[in-house]
Amino acid sequence: MMVSLQDIASNTRLAREMALTSQYETAVIYYQGVVQQIHRLLATIQEPSRKQQWQQAQQQIAAEYEQLKELMNTLSMFENPMNAPDSRTIGGGSGMRMTAFEEPTRDPDVWAPPPPRDPDVWPSPTNVDH
Repeated sequence: MMVSLQDIASNTRLAREMALTSQYETAVIYYQGVVQQIHRLLATIQEPSRKQQWQQAQQQIAAEYEQLKELMNTLSMFENPMNAPDSRTIGGGSGMRMTAFEEPTRDPDVWAPPPPRDPDVWPSPTNVDH
């Protein structure tokens, strides 16, 4: 099947438009398609200089695709609600699971700070011998 240069240009434009309009899943599909189309085109090109130009274009499209995947990964980290802690293993997969938002353990030997004093409350009267 012959690869059309118009299809490559059109799909590249669509991939970029989808990425710019936050339709990332659709953009990923278009980027994957463009990289595959250029790969098929490269198999048909005999002229070295033209082949090199298309290889550079393929590398640029692949770099844009990787940046999009990184962006999607970053955005997925923000989608975790704060009240549902992340339960990935911490420390090399040792089997010990600890959530990223877990509070440190309270030490029972350490006293809590005293409650604040109300300046409007007088202390109880004491007996004094004169």
